[in-house]
Amino acid sequence: MAQDLDEAFFNYGTLLTEVHYAIGGILISHRATQAKIDEMLQFSWHDPKSGRWINKQRMKQLGGSIMSFQRFVKLNSISSIANFLESFHTDIKRTVAHDLDIWDPSNDSLPHIEDARMSHALTNVIKHNQAVIQRSTSTSARYLVDHCAFHDGIPVELAPVDVETVLLHIYIFALAVIQKVISVKIPLLAKSPSAQRQAFESLVPEVTRLSKRLRGA
Repeated sequence: MAQDLDEAFFNYGTLLTEVHYAIGGILISHRATQAKIDEMLQFSWHDPKSGRWINKQRMKQLGGSIMSFQRFVKLNSISSIANFLESFHTDIKRTVAHDLDIWDPSNDSLPHIEDARMSHALTNVIKHNQAVIQRSTSTSARYLVDHCAFHDGIPVELAPVDVETVLLHIYIFALAVIQKVISVKIPLLAKSPSAQRQAFESLVPEVTRLSKRLRGA
């Protein structure tokens, strides 16, 4: 029995470390790129030595670059979350021989399971439907319209998805899965949403200067 308990705690530590490493990496990457966008928004496109036409082109170039960058950041962050879920599925299966199926109704009680399903569906639309949610084009797009209340025909980059909120929810979801399959209590899951967000925030080291605590949020 002691050996089984030791194995359970070893598996718990292994999976928890992988979750922290992956979720923290996505969060840091998203914030770092968003910080660069914020910096670009402060750039001055106006050149007093240039004429009106050239300044107009400079304004368009800067605006277009920022819009393109914003689109890339959002689509890449959503895809990274889905990639994490796929890797997490593999880790769970390899570590404890449990086949995690996010679409199985038996998992409906897991916290934020809907965010896991939404992330998976969004990434399928990004990959196979040119990042446009058109209900008639795929099962994933139909799910997003029917179950997530996205407007039919909306591009993914304009969909009302807050990446950091979804990532927080996926973090809590992953911890709940670990608790379920290993039967080791994770105290954070019983704490308040504010305590969970604080733990999530701790995944970003203050030394990176990307912590919202340092930015006054």
